[in-house]
Amino acid sequence: CGAAVGALAALIWLLLFFNLQLAWLQQLGAPGAKHTIDGDVMAWQPQGQGGMLQLRVGQLDQRPLWPRPLVRLFVTSAGESPTLGQRLRLTAKLKPIHGLGNPSGFNSERWLLGNGVTATGSARGWLALGPPPPPGWRERWVSLAREQVQSLPQSPLLMALVFGEQQAVSKEQWQQLRDGGIIHLIAISGLHIGLAAWLGHLAGRLLSLVPGCRRFGNYLPDGSALGVALLYSALAGFALPTQRALLMLAIWLLGRWWRRRWSLWQIWWASLVVLLLHDGWALFSAGFWLSYLAVALLGISGLLWQRASLWRLQLLMTVGLLPLQLSLFA
Repeated sequence: CGAAVGALAALIWLLLFFNLQLAWLQQLGAPGAKHTIDGDVMAWQPQGQGGMLQLRVGQLDQRPLWPRPLVRLFVTSAGESPTLGQRLRLTAKLKPIHGLGNPSGFNSERWLLGNGVTATGSARGWLALGPPPPPGWRERWVSLAREQVQSLPQSPLLMALVFGEQQAVSKEQWQQLRDGGIIHLIAISGLHIGLAAWLGHLAGRLLSLVPGCRRFGNYLPDGSALGVALLYSALAGFALPTQRALLMLAIWLLGRWWRRRWSLWQIWWASLVVLLLHDGWALFSAGFWLSYLAVALLGISGLLWQRASLWRLQLLMTVGLLPLQLSLFA
């Protein structure tokens, strides 16, 4: 009975979430109509004589929007690149997202929805509504790191592995990663967050040896682990797999602080609920399904074997993930 009530509540929440997020599309009118939009720059990727712009729209034809939708525009402009967080005004042609239905091709519609994008379009130039904001601490840190590694031939892969900055990775490098079966290493997820948390925990244990810090007990190592994991997640831009790993780590550490022994499945369900309450678009992300299924398979291995060997664990992960990979990637 409890599971049925929970499933019904989740369905109601998702219906409300998607209706609220998509209601603004009714204001677009006929296809090809031009609209004046004001919004904040969330991402910019140069392409030829322009670039691909992701904009968090605050106003459509001088009417405020809530919640603020995310749109993806190809903007032709020979001027300077926009700055993250800068507020722009554009005259754009907008349309609800759509993709080709070819089962063997890339599902662009699902990919856009998984990233929270609800409309696409095009525009010619923009008008800056104020000076560019000063770069945030993450932008400064990433820019400094890019300067340090730009002379290395592996600099695009290093930036992708450490910061999740994948824009400079070439098509040839993506293909090599796919052929080698290691493309998942580029997506910052549980492996990266776990390593960051372990380093933070180690630093906290060393600090706890200082006489003045001993009174904090286990709170110092656990707090250091969570702090370093949170810092690294922020550096990685809080991607979806990063959010999942950080939520699971935070819930587990809270259980330790409250002296409660939560099982893996309780942590799994709790992080799932929190993540979907925060971002229902995650249901359209391949990374969401792959990451949560992978963690579930790790839990299943504990039920099948008291201590699974590496080959058993790898076999279970391969067989368990195969149906989902076939359905997502053909």
